[in-house]
Amino acid sequence: MADPTLQLEGLTRRFGGVTAVDNISLSIAKGDIVGLVGPNGAGKTTLVNLVTGFLPKSSGRVLFEGREISHLPPHLIARSGVARTFQIVQPFAEMTVLENVMAGALFAGQRGSIRQASEKARHYLEFVGLDRFANHSASELSLANRKRLELAKSLAMEPRLLFLDEVNAGLNSSELDTPLS
Repeated sequence: MADPTLQLEGLTRRFGGVTAVDNISLSIAKGDIVGLVGPNGAGKTTLVNLVTGFLPKSSGRVLFEGREISHLPPHLIARSGVARTFQIVQPFAEMTVLENVMAGALFAGQRGSIRQASEKARHYLEFVGLDRFANHSASELSLANRKRLELAKSLAMEPRLLFLDEVNAGLNSSELDTPLS
């Protein structure tokens, strides 16, 4: 594979005597859609946390677009073009739905105005079907809509690599069947 977008080399994470991620090496090319499947406790979220800087590695390397990022803090990894959703969503409850997504757009570090962030946020809120809730407090949203908000925040960062960490976990079949806009 020429010039992978993401390359993991011997990535390992130990918690005391427990090895949660053991010597993972893989490459993901631009445009690839990859699923990571395994039982609870298999290390899937730990792997995402290692790549996105939320956990330090025990050993190995993470390269994004040819540049090692495994030593960077999460905000710099995000600004380099890597975004993620979280299994347990925790929106900024005191902010509106629109402001939450604007925060994602602004956090990405792209030069732009508040107006541009607002336009981008409105676009992604419409995409996930939350545009009618734009001025509502994020704390008012159902779990399904908080999950959609989490996705909109990540998309507003306009990443070149996006991790969706159990984005549908905890939702029932009727919530899953509701289409995005």
